[in-house]
Amino acid sequence: SINLKGEVTGFYEGSDGVQAFVRSAKGKITKIIPTGSTETSTFSINSSGEITGFYVASGRSSHGFVANAKGEIESFDVPQAADTTGIGINDSGDVTGTYEDNDYGMHGFIRSAAGAITTFDVPNCAGTSPWRINNKGQISGTCESNNRLVGFVRNTNGKFVTFRVPDSAHSNEVEDMNNKGQIAGKFEDRDHIFEGFVRTP
Repeated sequence: SINLKGEVTGFYEGSDGVQAFVRSAKGKITKIIPTGSTETSTFSINSSGEITGFYVASGRSSHGFVANAKGEIESFDVPQAADTTGIGINDSGDVTGTYEDNDYGMHGFIRSAAGAITTFDVPNCAGTSPWRINNKGQISGTCESNNRLVGFVRNTNGKFVTFRVPDSAHSNEVEDMNNKGQIAGKFEDRDHIFEGFVRTP
């Protein structure tokens, strides 16, 4: 992920396992190592340099976290979740992501910058997997409906819209969303070839 300042976050696999990093616009690379972590991955960075992702501790459970531009790390977990993953963060510091319950079911959450967590599931869908949250607070992602992967938008009023590309065969996967609510992603056509799409509100 890259922000408007040119700062980049991501993760790599090396001799020390899977580890996360942030690269400044000038090229300086800094590792992100939450206390007690054995591996770490990051997925999103906002305009203030705040980063979200997850880390795995010795118990093999994953925990979400937010790291600020100073390198200070705050970890969090969805209550009673087996695993928590932060995936998207907006400029207000609100985080969206996934958590897994004890029956291996996948669900979505939004965590406010103040730390309040709200969980959600897309109606008539399994495996709710949020990917991005924009500055309006809209969330986009993917879930499974009638054995097909479809995209979804969770609006700020809590209501959901699901969508799929016309004539797509199975997979409709959301990759990103901007502050206008435009969504980019990929889909599998009936010849089993993946193509890109842009969805406007």
